[in-house]
Amino acid sequence: MIAITAPKKGLGQTVVSINLAIRMGSLLEDRVLLIDSNKYCCGVVDYLSNSSWTRGLDEFKINIESGMGIGQNPHSWSKTINPRLDIMASNQYLQLIEKDIEKLKEYTNCNYPIALVDTIAGENSLTDIFLKKSSIVIVVLTQNKSEIRLIKDKRLYGELKDKIIFVINQYQAEINAIKIRYGLKEISEELKELGFKQNPIFILPYDVDLVNECNDSTLLNFSMAREHQSSPYHKKLDLLARETLKQHGNLVLTNNIEKVKKKGFVFNLFNL
Repeated sequence: MIAITAPKKGLGQTVVSINLAIRMGSLLEDRVLLIDSNKYCCGVVDYLSNSSWTRGLDEFKINIESGMGIGQNPHSWSKTINPRLDIMASNQYLQLIEKDIEKLKEYTNCNYPIALVDTIAGENSLTDIFLKKSSIVIVVLTQNKSEIRLIKDKRLYGELKDKIIFVINQYQAEINAIKIRYGLKEISEELKELGFKQNPIFILPYDVDLVNECNDSTLLNFSMAREHQSSPYHKKLDLLARETLKQHGNLVLTNNIEKVKKKGFVFNLFNL
């Protein structure tokens, strides 16, 4: 399980979660699961589902409490968006506790090569459980110095630093040929001062087409359309996806050839 989080809301972590899940599904040539745990926003469902009713965490918990077991009707709590992506809606009525997350992790391990969780940004007890239970934590930032202070104030980030990957979203090196003073170098130095000396830092460039697709509620078009695949954003997203999969253990390098470990077999990745 991979958790995507941010020190505060409004940094674009849901869009990062969706694009990353879709890219991972393409790399693995398999269906991945994206879980929306943010009942206050429901961003994943809003972006990807054309229906007001989507199966998710409430149905999953009801199934657990009924004693049916997670092996029965394994896709009863998710909705298929395309051949590479399923989503689970956030819990709207039932409170999730730690044992529910354990069961959810067991379910995802049995049915998907990868599961990503779009968490509630900022301070939240459910988010903290997801971060602790996940094998990788992706922390989304922007070029705002105040976010580094929030990283410093949240002790859990320090406790989990060995599994954290940082992503600077909507990154811009310059605006109108004027260099932005607070860039990758400065952010990297401040994170190192907080003890994150070996953690990978990726950038996802600002992309006006991505902004327009989000505003038009057509994010999937940006993520899947061939004409966008060569954009700087997608190239950086691909690097992030590959590194995350390698750390997770699903993508390995053998004699400089990338291969995917998938359901007990190894497949070469060609033309990606």
